[in-house]
Amino acid sequence: MGLFKSIGKAIGGIAKTVSNIAGKVADVAGKAVKIMQAPEQALSGFIKKAAGGLLDKLPFNLGNMIKPFAEKVIDGGMAMLSKSNLGSLFEFAKKLAPKVGQLADFAEKVKQTADKVGTFTNPAIGSSAMNNMREMFSAAQADGLAARYAA
Repeated sequence: MGLFKSIGKAIGGIAKTVSNIAGKVADVAGKAVKIMQAPEQALSGFIKKAAGGLLDKLPFNLGNMIKPFAEKVIDGGMAMLSKSNLGSLFEFAKKLAPKVGQLADFAEKVKQTADKVGTFTNPAIGSSAMNNMREMFSAAQADGLAARYAA
Protein backbone atom coordinates (compact mmCIF):
# COMPACT_ATOMS: atom_id res chain seq x y z
CA MET A 1 0.00 0.00 0.00
CA GLY A 2 2.89 2.37 0.71
CA LEU A 3 4.38 1.72 -2.72
CA PHE A 4 1.25 2.92 -4.53
CA LYS A 5 1.01 5.96 -2.29
CA SER A 6 4.66 6.84 -2.93
CA ILE A 7 4.26 6.42 -6.68
CA GLY A 8 1.12 8.56 -6.62
CA LYS A 9 2.85 11.32 -4.66
CA ALA A 10 5.87 11.27 -6.97
CA ILE A 11 3.73 11.41 -10.10
CA GLY A 12 1.57 14.12 -8.56
CA GLY A 13 4.60 16.23 -7.62
CA ILE A 14 6.07 15.93 -11.10
CA ALA A 15 2.70 16.75 -12.66
CA LYS A 16 2.35 19.83 -10.45
CA THR A 17 5.81 21.09 -11.47
CA VAL A 18 5.12 20.45 -15.16
CA SER A 19 1.75 22.19 -14.83
CA ASN A 20 3.32 25.27 -13.23
CA ILE A 21 6.05 25.54 -15.87
CA ALA A 22 3.67 24.93 -18.78
CA GLY A 23 1.23 27.48 -17.37
CA LYS A 24 3.94 30.13 -17.19
CA VAL A 25 5.11 29.34 -20.74
CA ALA A 26 1.53 29.53 -22.04
CA ASP A 27 0.97 32.84 -20.26
CA VAL A 28 4.17 34.44 -21.57
CA ALA A 29 3.66 33.07 -25.08
CA GLY A 30 0.05 34.29 -25.11
CA LYS A 31 1.13 37.81 -24.17
CA ALA A 32 3.92 37.69 -26.74
CA VAL A 33 1.49 36.68 -29.48
CA LYS A 34 -0.71 39.70 -28.75
CA ILE A 35 2.28 42.00 -29.06
CA MET A 36 3.70 40.23 -32.12
CA GLN A 37 0.44 40.38 -34.05
CA ALA A 38 0.42 44.18 -33.93
CA PRO A 39 3.85 45.40 -32.77
CA GLU A 40 3.35 48.97 -34.03
CA GLN A 41 0.15 49.35 -32.03
CA ALA A 42 1.73 47.82 -28.94
CA LEU A 43 4.70 50.17 -29.11
CA SER A 44 2.65 53.27 -29.85
CA GLY A 45 0.17 52.34 -27.10
CA PHE A 46 2.99 52.06 -24.59
CA ILE A 47 4.44 55.44 -25.64
CA LYS A 48 1.02 57.11 -25.58
CA LYS A 49 0.30 55.73 -22.13
CA ALA A 50 3.66 56.97 -20.79
CA ALA A 51 3.24 60.39 -22.42
CA GLY A 52 -0.35 60.65 -21.21
CA GLY A 53 0.75 59.97 -17.64
CA LEU A 54 3.30 62.76 -17.84
CA LEU A 55 0.86 65.16 -19.48
CA ASP A 56 -1.75 64.50 -16.79
CA LYS A 57 0.67 65.94 -14.23
CA LEU A 58 0.81 69.34 -15.93
CA PRO A 59 -0.98 72.14 -14.07
CA PHE A 60 -4.02 74.09 -15.25
CA ASN A 61 -5.34 71.16 -17.34
CA LEU A 62 -2.67 71.82 -20.00
CA GLY A 63 -2.11 68.10 -20.45
CA ASN A 64 -5.61 67.52 -21.79
CA MET A 65 -5.09 70.27 -24.36
CA ILE A 66 -1.71 68.87 -25.48
CA LYS A 67 -2.71 65.16 -25.60
CA PRO A 68 -4.36 65.21 -29.08
CA PHE A 69 -1.27 66.85 -30.60
CA ALA A 70 1.08 64.47 -28.80
CA GLU A 71 -0.89 61.46 -30.06
CA LYS A 72 -0.64 62.73 -33.65
CA VAL A 73 3.11 63.24 -33.27
CA ILE A 74 3.47 59.71 -31.88
CA ASP A 75 1.37 58.24 -34.72
CA GLY A 76 3.45 60.15 -37.28
CA GLY A 77 6.67 58.92 -35.72
CA MET A 78 5.39 55.32 -35.75
CA ALA A 79 4.47 55.68 -39.42
CA MET A 80 8.03 56.78 -40.18
CA LEU A 81 9.49 53.94 -38.09
CA SER A 82 7.34 51.33 -39.82
CA LYS A 83 8.95 52.29 -43.15
CA SER A 84 12.49 51.94 -41.76
CA ASN A 85 14.49 48.89 -40.72
CA LEU A 86 12.32 48.63 -37.63
CA GLY A 87 9.39 48.05 -39.96
CA SER A 88 11.04 44.89 -41.28
CA LEU A 89 11.37 43.69 -37.69
CA PHE A 90 7.67 44.38 -37.20
CA GLU A 91 6.86 42.30 -40.29
CA PHE A 92 9.11 39.48 -39.07
CA ALA A 93 7.32 39.53 -35.71
CA LYS A 94 3.95 39.31 -37.48
CA LYS A 95 5.12 36.27 -39.45
CA LEU A 96 6.49 34.63 -36.29
CA ALA A 97 3.30 35.21 -34.25
CA PRO A 98 1.43 32.07 -35.48
CA LYS A 99 4.34 29.84 -34.44
CA VAL A 100 4.44 31.40 -30.99
CA GLY A 101 0.66 30.94 -30.85
CA GLN A 102 1.13 27.24 -31.55
CA LEU A 103 3.66 27.07 -28.73
CA ALA A 104 1.16 28.75 -26.39
CA ASP A 105 -1.55 26.25 -27.38
CA PHE A 106 0.81 23.31 -26.88
CA ALA A 107 1.89 24.59 -23.47
CA GLU A 108 -1.74 25.02 -22.45
CA LYS A 109 -2.54 21.43 -23.47
CA VAL A 110 0.48 20.17 -21.52
CA LYS A 111 -0.74 22.13 -18.49
CA GLN A 112 -4.24 20.66 -18.76
CA THR A 113 -2.86 17.12 -19.04
CA ALA A 114 -0.52 17.64 -16.09
CA ASP A 115 -3.42 19.00 -14.04
CA LYS A 116 -5.40 15.84 -14.76
CA VAL A 117 -2.47 13.64 -13.76
CA GLY A 118 -1.95 15.79 -10.67
CA THR A 119 -5.31 14.77 -9.24
CA PHE A 120 -3.47 11.84 -7.63
CA THR A 121 -2.17 14.29 -5.02
CA ASN A 122 -5.65 15.48 -4.11
CA PRO A 123 -6.51 13.54 -0.93
CA ALA A 124 -10.22 13.23 -1.73
CA ILE A 125 -9.87 12.20 -5.36
CA GLY A 126 -6.42 10.65 -5.21
CA SER A 127 -7.27 8.08 -2.54
CA SER A 128 -10.25 6.75 -4.51
CA ALA A 129 -8.16 6.65 -7.68
CA MET A 130 -5.44 4.74 -5.84
CA ASN A 131 -8.03 2.30 -4.45
CA ASN A 132 -9.36 1.73 -7.97
CA MET A 133 -5.82 1.07 -9.22
CA ARG A 134 -5.18 -1.40 -6.38
CA GLU A 135 -8.42 -3.21 -7.21
CA MET A 136 -7.48 -3.41 -10.89
CA PHE A 137 -4.08 -4.91 -10.03
CA SER A 138 -5.69 -7.32 -7.57
CA ALA A 139 -8.28 -8.43 -10.12
CA ALA A 140 -5.59 -8.95 -12.76
CA GLN A 141 -3.51 -11.00 -10.32
CA ALA A 142 -6.56 -13.06 -9.30
CA ASP A 143 -7.39 -13.73 -12.97
CA GLY A 144 -3.80 -14.79 -13.60
CA LEU A 145 -3.80 -17.15 -10.62
CA ALA A 146 -7.20 -18.60 -11.58
CA ALA A 147 -6.02 -19.28 -15.13
CA ARG A 148 -2.80 -20.86 -13.85
CA TYR A 149 -4.50 -23.27 -11.48
CA ALA A 150 -7.54 -24.01 -13.65
CA ALA A 151 -5.50 -25.94 -16.18
